[in-house]
Amino acid sequence: MAEINPFNLFDIPLTATRLIEASAGTGKTYTIAGLFIRLLLEQGMTVDQILVVTYTKAATEELKTRIRTRMVEARNGFISGTASDDLIAGLLERTPNHRRALRLLGDALIDFDRAAIFTIHGFCQRILQENAFETGNLYDTELVTDSRDLQREVAEDFWRTHFYTAPPEWVSFAARNGIRDPVYFERLQGSFHFLEADIIPSVRRPELTALAEYRRQFEQLVDHWPAAKDQVLELLRSPGLDGRTYGSLKTDNRLRNREVRLAGLAAEMDRFTGSPNPDFPPFKALDKFTATGLQGSIRRGHRPPQHKLFRICGALQRSGLALEAEMRQMMLHLNTEYFRWAATEFDRRKKKRNIQHYDDLLLAVKKALDSGPGGAARLLVQKTRKKYRAALVDEFQDTDTAQYDIFSTFFGSGQNLLFIIGDPKQSIYSFRGADIFSYLQAAARADSRYTLQENWRSEPGLIQAVNTLFADSRAPFLFDAISCEHIRPGQKPRRRPKATHPSLVLWFLPSQGKKPVNKTDAVPIISEAVADEIARLVNDGVDPVAPADIAVLVRTNRQAQIVKQSLAKREIPAVLYGSGSIFATREAQELRRVLIGILENGNEAFFRSALATDMLCVSGDTLARADEKPSEWEHRRHRFAAYADSWKRFGFIRMFRTLLVREKVREQLLAFSDGERRLTNLLHLAEVMHREADSRQRTPAGLHKWLVDRSSADAPGSDEHQLRLESDELAVKIVTVHKSKGLEYPIVFCPF
Repeated sequence: MAEINPFNLFDIPLTATRLIEASAGTGKTYTIAGLFIRLLLEQGMTVDQILVVTYTKAATEELKTRIRTRMVEARNGFISGTASDDLIAGLLERTPNHRRALRLLGDALIDFDRAAIFTIHGFCQRILQENAFETGNLYDTELVTDSRDLQREVAEDFWRTHFYTAPPEWVSFAARNGIRDPVYFERLQGSFHFLEADIIPSVRRPELTALAEYRRQFEQLVDHWPAAKDQVLELLRSPGLDGRTYGSLKTDNRLRNREVRLAGLAAEMDRFTGSPNPDFPPFKALDKFTATGLQGSIRRGHRPPQHKLFRICGALQRSGLALEAEMRQMMLHLNTEYFRWAATEFDRRKKKRNIQHYDDLLLAVKKALDSGPGGAARLLVQKTRKKYRAALVDEFQDTDTAQYDIFSTFFGSGQNLLFIIGDPKQSIYSFRGADIFSYLQAAARADSRYTLQENWRSEPGLIQAVNTLFADSRAPFLFDAISCEHIRPGQKPRRRPKATHPSLVLWFLPSQGKKPVNKTDAVPIISEAVADEIARLVNDGVDPVAPADIAVLVRTNRQAQIVKQSLAKREIPAVLYGSGSIFATREAQELRRVLIGILENGNEAFFRSALATDMLCVSGDTLARADEKPSEWEHRRHRFAAYADSWKRFGFIRMFRTLLVREKVREQLLAFSDGERRLTNLLHLAEVMHREADSRQRTPAGLHKWLVDRSSADAPGSDEHQLRLESDELAVKIVTVHKSKGLEYPIVFCPF
């Protein structure tokens, strides 16, 4: 692997494949803009010949803005002959013909709307659209951003195939182990982020050979238990049996009394043998009815009681263990089989409907490069290399094997210039399906490696503290190829804090006695401690800190909610920058109750449930005294009937707006301490539902079912379903780690 060199914008050759490692805050976007301008001036490239690829749409817009801004500054520098920063100064010094540079920059700015700055998926979509023949892609293929409907459809078909005619014992076992409905397989698919991965192990479908013997023994137990019940219970009263297992013969402890314990065992056996659908695996206490279990619980000097039913239970337990081993193999087979079957079904159904999802764009391009008909693959590569003379790939730590293969095939031959820019320290988290080994492979094949060494975002004290933390670790990120280069502060003026505080503070949660605090107890303790410290900072009489200057980074949305609750108790405003789905909120649950109350306003339970929501805020006392004021109750019911009629005649959004006004929903929600968050969620839900109703022409009942279905799944369907922010101008920011990338705050807490 090539040695890592300090990066200098003007020393890096504009040839071959170059890897630039950029830690957070080291000026990655600044570097990309500088390379872009160098390619314009030194290589004479046009803006549409320089491909810039990043991961998100927001990042592409930022890159466009920043690159164009730097081009304008460079042009102004060449006009005035003066430099605004080191980049412009270097360009002025290295460029002998300033008039030519002005012309090139002017032309580039005029043509900047043709700049090839795309997301990875946007780039692949253009390749497929512009090279339909070479890629075998249809011209009118529709890009569908939300794949959850198809995922649900495939999961339901797989469920029907494998469970509708399955033995009831297997269905019972699967349910006890989490496979209760098709949602299990839908979630399984949603947890899988790696394209073209091999699923291991490859498990053949096992035969449930022990099922017949288990059923035979079970039928014997069903036949013998009713007649043998009293005899068996009498035998289990034997003083030779251990009281810790079968209950004490003493009567001083009611809960541990032998009769109480035996009554419970008898009830479990009654339920087990009396169930119309055989339960599997058998109840755990079955062992207490077996000869082996009795032998292990007999006191010294006594003999275990004998009965035919004990032998039947022992045989049933043995055949059950054999059957359970086969069923565990069946579960493993189903999990792996689903991925194989789903991949085939997804491909078949998408082709039939002529649709593609984002990942299909990547796979289609890679497939075209791997196995194009005749010389189609070679022609595709030639056309792409001719169109784009240079490629700058941003956020390369988030790449996977398919993405790396695409860029290395197109631009890694040495004929074109390829810059790959990223931070391998972020790649280890597999964010966005990133594959660390793809990054390491790219690093090993690069002609040279560079690292940006100046941090322009963080305070010098914090930079020094982080350097110190990692200084003594030989391989802090496990792989020797992922180094932790020391970063130095960037040279720019900084706003210094009024008082001197440590740049990095480590908190340790004290143990409880000899044992450390368990995780369940630690989370609220930590949250309260963070809230106390924030309250101290905000309420400091000498040097108070504004809540808006504080951020709390968390790993999960649940932790974010806990922190917000702790802050709310101290009356400190806070907003969530989470990655949760709008359908997983309390407001989505309440809206479902209100809508079904409107649609089924004649159903007393649905009607009362809707009124009891925080949206409508009818108290329990009012509901309890409804019979005392029948006219007021009927007036409410008539309003609900009117909402239902309005929904059917004029559509969802008109009904919803009327509901907001007449029921004073805004006022009800804003009365809560987190009212702005609640109202934001509710209005967001209404907007999404209006769009769904309008685009799909859904009936009121169909729209309600759509909301129920969306709320039952864990993952959000698309970016429009991510939680939106309420006003954050004066509030503490609670941010998930992934959402915090690229942001900066004066004071940051990292609990949990």
